[in-house]
This record gives sequence, C-alpha cells and structure tokens, in this order.
Amino acid sequence: MTNQPHFFIAVPINEKMKEKLGSWLQQSQPPFQKFVHEKDFHITLAFLGGVAPKLLEQLKGGLQTVSEQHPPFSLTIQDLGFFGQKAGPRIFWAGVKHEQKLFDLQKHIYETCVNVGIDLEKRAYSPHITLARKYIGDVPYNDQELKQSFFTTFKDDESWRVSSFVIYQTHLNRTPKYEVVASFQLE
Repeated sequence: MTNQPHFFIAVPINEKMKEKLGSWLQQSQPPFQKFVHEKDFHITLAFLGGVAPKLLEQLKGGLQTVSEQHPPFSLTIQDLGFFGQKAGPRIFWAGVKHEQKLFDLQKHIYETCVNVGIDLEKRAYSPHITLARKYIGDVPYNDQELKQSFFTTFKDDESWRVSSFVIYQTHLNRTPKYEVVASFQLE
C-alpha cells in the first residue's frame, strides 16, 4: 500500500497577521521546542488525513458549493491557550473571538466531507492558530507573562477579513510545510 499525501481544510491567516504573530513569537520566545513557521499559520476546519485523488476531486466539487453558500466574515485574535497538561502543554495556540459564521462554515465543510466518504474526528470544534509545540520549560508552564506581552501586542481591533478557505497538502520535510492545492472564495 502506498502512502497517500495528507490534506486538511483551513482558513488562511492574512499576511499582516501572520507577520505580527511571527514577530511576537520571536520577541517573546515562549519555552517550546518546535515553532510553526509563520507562513504555515492557519485555522483548521477539517483534518482529512490521507485521501485518494479521486475522492479529493469529489470533495473539491462539494466544497465549491459550500463556498457559494457562505459570506465573507471577520475574525479577531483574542487569547492564548494550550492543549495538553497544564504543567507541560503539547500545543501552544492563539485563539479567536467566537464568530458564528466560522462555526457554520466548519459544520457545513464537515458535513460535506462526511457525505463524500471521508471519516473525520468527532470531537468538538475548537478554532485556534497553532504557534508552537512541546513545552520545554524547567518549571511548570505559566502563561502570565506571555499573556501580558500578547495583550500588549494584540489589541481588540486585531482582526482580518476571511474571504476564502483552502485545502492544504502537508509536506513533512519542507519549511514551510503546507501547500495550497485548492482555494474556495466565500460569496
């Protein structure tokens, strides 16, 4: 059996916000082992995993229909958070303010993927921008100083317009490692 390329569907982050997040990470240097390249910042809508080319083509048709039924919207950077144990998180992320249009889009994309035969994770959707992985601090994780620095850099008006979503292909041995293979404009 051959290894199929891995894909996921995501909302891209605009260049200005990518640069600002990347600059903040560089200045604040949170104690994590692996940092996400700023060109790879995104908000995942659905992780597809390995998908056969024929199935991916079917999915693209369905996603085009989805894009025609959802208007553009804005997202605003809101907070920092983590996944994993509090003392030593696995994933360090930036969150966005709740935007119902994002949740509606994600739900429609999820249903479209399932309808063409792609098996997806069933956990609740938690939109975030992964910034780094694998905590390496000498003491249990404490984000007080990071949050203070973050909120000094990112004010309430830190938003961008979401006018599309994309399918990314993952290339594990490249940096940046995500390549856009299809883009869908929101209407």
